[in-house]
Amino acid sequence: MPTKAEKFWNKVDRRHDDECWPWLGATNSKGYGTAGHRGLAHRVAWELTHGTIPAGSKVLHHCDNPRCCNAKQHLFLGTMADNTRDMIEKGRANFAARSNPGERNGRAKLSASNVLEIRRRKMAGEPGPAIAASFHISNTTLYDIVNRHTWKGV
Repeated sequence: MPTKAEKFWNKVDRRHDDECWPWLGATNSKGYGTAGHRGLAHRVAWELTHGTIPAGSKVLHHCDNPRCCNAKQHLFLGTMADNTRDMIEKGRANFAARSNPGERNGRAKLSASNVLEIRRRKMAGEPGPAIAASFHISNTTLYDIVNRHTWKGV
């Protein structure tokens, strides 16, 4: 009968030591592996590899891959302040949209040419829901683009 540790590692694609080891099981809404009642997969990987996580410490990713369980080289301990600093330095902060508008925002789903096409089609009288569907965006997003609440510089 496999141990709890063996059951856990069977759900991890363990590759070369310098690569990400993706969690193959369920993930939460933020993409982090979930190991059932044991908690987040990367934290379980840390504990199985290094022991107990000290109080107040977080298990952080050098690789920024929330599914990664490579506790040997990709995970490290830090505080919430360390995590925030790392997030800002790597450009993953929630305020990235304000400092990286339009295509410079890594989360942008549209390009400037898409935005111009959306506005052109709306001005030509095409129904908004049809335009939104063709770009895989919501009607609200379309409204904001057309009315220049977003993508103001285009």
